[in-house]
Amino acid sequence: MTRIKNGGVPQDCLTSAGFALAGWKSAFMKKILLLLTLMSLPAFAAPSTEAPALAAANDFVKLVDAAQFDKAYDAFSNFGQKAVGKEQFVTMMRDVQDKIGTQTSRKLKSKQFTHELPGAPKGDYWVFDYETNFSKKGPSVERVTSMLEGKAWKVAGYVLAK
Repeated sequence: MTRIKNGGVPQDCLTSAGFALAGWKSAFMKKILLLLTLMSLPAFAAPSTEAPALAAANDFVKLVDAAQFDKAYDAFSNFGQKAVGKEQFVTMMRDVQDKIGTQTSRKLKSKQFTHELPGAPKGDYWVFDYETNFSKKGPSVERVTSMLEGKAWKVAGYVLAK
């Protein structure tokens, strides 16, 4: 026989946050909690993609630093290549490097994962901001955006600001 106390809630029930959960209700709630936890996993899975996305961004800026603009363009995603032609990209990058000089230091300043960027298709993106110093320009911010294309991370955008 169950003894009734505490406002009519049987003592053999679980009480959590003001809800009394009897045996079958407790098992049901545990299944719901497990389901909700599993449903939330993709939101936590994104950071595990950071390393290959960052590697793509770092490889790209190293090619730019070495004035290997043809190879840097080849490292662009299809989306990036559709936005600018190879000859235009190479010419533009040479002109910019002539004005700003060589990179003297670079440090990752911030990173952000997102599924949406203005003017880009929905997908998986990492946006990396670097604090970079150049011999002629001084302190600057480089923004390199990596996108997941198929199963590989590729650079989708490069912007030099400041």
